[in-house]
Amino acid sequence: MAGNNSDFLLIDGDLSSVIKVVKLSRNIYKKIRENIFWAIIYNLGTIPFAMLAFLHPAIAELVMAGSSMSVVANARKLRKENIEPDYQKNKD
Repeated sequence: MAGNNSDFLLIDGDLSSVIKVVKLSRNIYKKIRENIFWAIIYNLGTIPFAMLAFLHPAIAELVMAGSSMSVVANARKLRKENIEPDYQKNKD
């Protein structure tokens, strides 16, 4: 049985919603890449040193917790991103 699938659904018939969805998805993808980059940098920078006893494991744990907090803080920045279509910016 085949179902009807779509990437997104226009409820109000406003085609500018398509632009908003595309801009939002690009911003989300950008944030995902940033978060992965910083998480790798934090974790690769401290975990090997803690494993080799050059760094106290508690410090590596704190850095890992800080890495998680920075990922959340970076993701929260999406709320402030402007996803309005360009033609609506020029109206004001």
